[in-house]
Amino acid sequence: MISVPSTAKQHNTPAPHGASPVEQPQDKDAKRNLPEHHEAAPKPPANDEKSGNSEQQPESVRLLIAVMAGAIALEFIHQVFSFILAIINFDVLKATAKRTVGEDSAMSETLINIGAWGSLALTTLISLSIIAVLAIMVWLLNKKSKHAGTARRMLFIFSLYFTFRLFLVFMTRPATGTDSPDWLYVIDGSLQILVGVAAVLVLVFSSREETLEYTGEMEKLRQLEQEQKKLQEQRAREAKEKLDKGGKGGKNDKNRKNVQDEEDYGTFKGMVGRWFKSGKKNDNEKNKKNDKNQDSK
Repeated sequence: MISVPSTAKQHNTPAPHGASPVEQPQDKDAKRNLPEHHEAAPKPPANDEKSGNSEQQPESVRLLIAVMAGAIALEFIHQVFSFILAIINFDVLKATAKRTVGEDSAMSETLINIGAWGSLALTTLISLSIIAVLAIMVWLLNKKSKHAGTARRMLFIFSLYFTFRLFLVFMTRPATGTDSPDWLYVIDGSLQILVGVAAVLVLVFSSREETLEYTGEMEKLRQLEQEQKKLQEQRAREAKEKLDKGGKGGKNDKNRKNVQDEEDYGTFKGMVGRWFKSGKKNDNEKNKKNDKNQDSK
């Protein structure tokens, strides 16, 4: 008679009716020893590609891009309103063209109309080109391209222009005797004010140290400072070598002063020292001239 191990008996014992099967220790060990492909697949990483650039960008850069994008959109709407106002007041534009050519000119009415429409189309094209350039600069800054520093400087320059235009809005008034409604002027002026306020914010955000670090301009400034420091050290070294090779007595004192001037070159102390020296030289020259004039008399 073959004896059956007690563990096998326990494994093959059916569960009573209505009771849930009890997991045996052997089943747990078997689960531990399962191959890797039977284990639960790891969860895929969250898709952060879209938010990758925004996480890497400093807060000042994100605000700069958002504010400048809004300013570009408002500027586009302003140019649309300006074009509508120019079409409504086309007679005023045509009269201006006539005054430019001259009332007694032999130019026909058709040529004057062509000139007026051409000037309107040219100004609109230039304005839309500026908007397109600004949009490209914002895109370059957002992508952190190698031209990000140039893009930041371009945005800074055009923000200065929009800020200056903000003050002109309060200093100008719409032309009288036009057929355009007042609400168009109100909306157009409000758009220019909003663009000017956004430009002021862009000036603030683009001047922060975080933004300069992001565009790489701060690193270039550090490299320039290091190069300037190396030049100063090299000049001071060369001056000390000349001092060691020079003569004695008064020459050494003069050489020591030159060495100190070389060490202070490019610093605020050196600039102030050179300014005072130049002033003393001018005073000495004036005193010498006065003495010569008195001797001659």
